[in-house]
Amino acid sequence: MIKFTKNKIFFEIYILIRFFFFTFALVNKIAGAKVFLCLILTLVIIEAQAKDRNGRKERNALLEKVFAYADSINFDTTQNKTQIYTKFSVQTKQRNLLLWAIPTMYSIARGGRDFFGETYSTLKFKDRYTMNETRHFFVTNVPHRRTVMQGITSFLTPDVYRETMYKKDVLSPFFKSNKKYYRYKIESLNTGETLLSFKPRISNTQLMQGHAVVDTQTGRLKKVNLKGEFDMIHIDADVEMNEEGFMSILPKTNRLYANFNFLGNKINAQYASFFEQETEIPDTVRNVFKRSIFDTLRAEPLTKAEAEVYYKQDSAELAEKREWERKVAIGDTLPEKKKYFWENKVWETIGENLFNSVGTNFGSGDNGWINSTAIFNPQYFSYSDTKGITFRYDVRMGYAFTGNRNINTRIKLGYRTKQHRFFMEAPINFEYNLRRHGRLQLLVSLGHIIGNGSIHNEFFKEGENDTIDGKRMELSRFVDSHIQITNTYDISDYVSFTAGLVYHNRRAMEPWQFEYFNIPTSYKSLAIYNEWVWRPWSWPGPKFAISYEGGIPLGRGDANLSFQKIEVDAMYKWKLRSLCTLSMRAGAGFYLHKNRNYFLDYRGFYENNLQGGWNDDWSGDFQLLDYSWYNSSRYYARANVTYERPFILAAWIPVLGRFIESERLYINALSLQRLSPYLEAGYGFKTRFCSIGIFANLREKEFGRIGFKFTFELFSRW
Repeated sequence: MIKFTKNKIFFEIYILIRFFFFTFALVNKIAGAKVFLCLILTLVIIEAQAKDRNGRKERNALLEKVFAYADSINFDTTQNKTQIYTKFSVQTKQRNLLLWAIPTMYSIARGGRDFFGETYSTLKFKDRYTMNETRHFFVTNVPHRRTVMQGITSFLTPDVYRETMYKKDVLSPFFKSNKKYYRYKIESLNTGETLLSFKPRISNTQLMQGHAVVDTQTGRLKKVNLKGEFDMIHIDADVEMNEEGFMSILPKTNRLYANFNFLGNKINAQYASFFEQETEIPDTVRNVFKRSIFDTLRAEPLTKAEAEVYYKQDSAELAEKREWERKVAIGDTLPEKKKYFWENKVWETIGENLFNSVGTNFGSGDNGWINSTAIFNPQYFSYSDTKGITFRYDVRMGYAFTGNRNINTRIKLGYRTKQHRFFMEAPINFEYNLRRHGRLQLLVSLGHIIGNGSIHNEFFKEGENDTIDGKRMELSRFVDSHIQITNTYDISDYVSFTAGLVYHNRRAMEPWQFEYFNIPTSYKSLAIYNEWVWRPWSWPGPKFAISYEGGIPLGRGDANLSFQKIEVDAMYKWKLRSLCTLSMRAGAGFYLHKNRNYFLDYRGFYENNLQGGWNDDWSGDFQLLDYSWYNSSRYYARANVTYERPFILAAWIPVLGRFIESERLYINALSLQRLSPYLEAGYGFKTRFCSIGIFANLREKEFGRIGFKFTFELFSRW
């Protein structure tokens, strides 16, 4: 039997062929069943085509109502918060030693296998898209009251009408610009409701499948079922939506079933969140561990299995207490104290810091905080051709005096294998006016390598004195110790300024070679720094900056550097629809005066210099250009563009595509005194496991080389 396509062109061709056949039959007086069947078949096809057009119209009309529903609801300042009761249970079906190394999973890597907990919190809305959650009460039998499966917390409050349902991830099928990534079907339920089914056009971790019950008249979602996998967590969520006002765009209940499978570890979890609870708790009550309070806060009674977990915990604690009292009575507590010290202090401390990010609050009202990354966290390892393997460690701490004033620091430590060098950066910030971004900063930076061939070129003729004792001289490598103190303030939402002092001390990596030729081994500079920033469309928007840095004489001699330089920048991170971003930056810099061409140090080449931050560590940087080039020219002009979206190339590849979270295209251009033009292009993609990039360059219109970059992403959100 012939299968008919819905394509209009083929359909019209088929009708013409049938019409010709019918005409030919009449002309040749061939009547009867064949002509009759042709007529019937033609009418059936026309009717099916008409029904399909009507079905598409009906489906599209319903989708338009769904897409427009959230915008039809006004943000109500009287409904700007909701109380949430959540209970959860976690079962470790299988586990091995690798579970110890997974962030937030160390606490359940040994001991019991069934864990249960409850929380009560308040979700506050600053506007339609900005929300903050404050946890008031918390109880669990997880050792040390740790939070497990941190990656799942974003799934507990889905924002189904938003472009991304789970914070900045997973494209919602109920947002108009995401329509092109989904297929939809509708079925009338004859109750004023319609069943809307959806599934992705391609298999990808940023897309979900499922169905929703929709109010046919208004487009309001009543119930939603979501199935998918993100960040190695498979989820199946049943969400019931609220009914009235602003809260109708938020869940009323969310029952989430999740499982995590990783290299022989199998973890199952169930979460049940109930919104719009009646009991309001003051914001000052935070993270109180009190089980009895939940007797009055629970939205539904505990199941038998859930109550059994609490019973076992109470029994174990009672037995432990009685055993301790017995040993105290006979004076046999010293071995237990030693055992407790090693098991609960030493090993817990080592385990927590090796494999987990650690954080705590202190002070009145928990206004102080200390957070440090795990020592062996894969995401803090990266590789590039120019720097080799880079390891990083990050510690943040601070204290908030008021809602508008705090002091904080972020100490960044690291080691680069190709440079054989440790490095550190520690900014200490006193933010005295957060509303105006008023900040006094003391920055200490140590161990960064700066290269400059000008010293070698000036003191030695080409090819002369190039070796000593058979070893090649490396006079162009210095270690930079950098201290600066600056003050930043927003005069308005459109104009900001920064002023301060900058000090550098660059010491030769091979000082004995300098001493051999009676050349200074260190070079110092002190400068006044000033920067003005203009934002023509306020926050957020394009940013234009101009900075001036002028050296202050420290004395006579080659080791003291005086200079004047100016740099200009224009930058903008344009957030497009459906997780697409276009990051752009262009800049130039030049020296007005320099007593010597040593250390032509430009701020424009510092990493992470885009307002709001680049979306990855490779954007805004030249991946295949040696860093010594940055400081060997009296001027520079540069441009960097990165385009990011979930689906470019790799996402469409079968099997591989389902793991792709985002893809990026890189284009970089540079003009220097002795290198113009320099062009670099690259392509990269990010998965749950790692980010991989490939880059190629052109040096003065000649092909240079191809290089690769690799960064671990495993459990980066955990």
